[in-house]
Amino acid sequence: MSLQQEKESSRYHLEVRVDLTTDEYLKYTNSSINRRPMMIIIYALTAVVFLSILWEWKMFGSISWQNMVFLGFMLLMPTYLLPSVFNYKARKVLEQDVILSGRPFYRFNEKGIVVSAGSNGRRYSWNDLYGIKETKEVFALQLDQTRALLLPKRCFSEQVAQDLRELLDSRTEIKRKHLMIAPQTGSLPKKDELE
Repeated sequence: MSLQQEKESSRYHLEVRVDLTTDEYLKYTNSSINRRPMMIIIYALTAVVFLSILWEWKMFGSISWQNMVFLGFMLLMPTYLLPSVFNYKARKVLEQDVILSGRPFYRFNEKGIVVSAGSNGRRYSWNDLYGIKETKEVFALQLDQTRALLLPKRCFSEQVAQDLRELLDSRTEIKRKHLMIAPQTGSLPKKDELE
C-alpha cells in the first residue's frame, strides 16, 4: 500500500466492498415502495371490472365475451405482465450502471459516502440520503423513494454490520424513522427507539 493510499484510507470511518447479485437487486427493487401504489390501483380497477361483470350477469343472465377477455387481461396484468416489465427495467439499470455492476467499495466518512468501482465513483453527502432501510438481508441507503444504495449483509461480518448501524445512527441528517425495520423482529421500531 502506498503512502497516498494509506492517507486516503485513514480518512474513512468504514469501508465495505459489496458484490450485489442481480437477484438481490431485483428482490429489493420489486418490493420497493414505488411499486405498491400502482399495484393497488390495478387491483382496484380489476375489482371494479369484476363487479360490473357480476352486475351484467345478474341483470342479463349472461356475460359478453368482451368483458370476459377484459377481465382476463386485468387479472393477468398485475400477475404476469407488470412483474416482467419491472424485472426487465431493473436488469437494464443494473447492467448499465458501471458502479453497481462492478464490485463497488462503499467508504463512509464525516462528509458522506463515496461509492467506487475501478476508476468510476460517486459521492453522496449525508444530506443526499432520504432514509435507511434495514432488512435481514440488506442495508438500503435510500436516495429517494425509488433509488437506493444496496449493501447486502452477506458481504461483511456482523461486527462490520454493527459498526455500520452505529455510524448511520450517529447521522442526524437521515430520516431513519420513516424507513427502518428492526432487524430481529421484522417489525417497525417503537417510537422511543427512534429518538
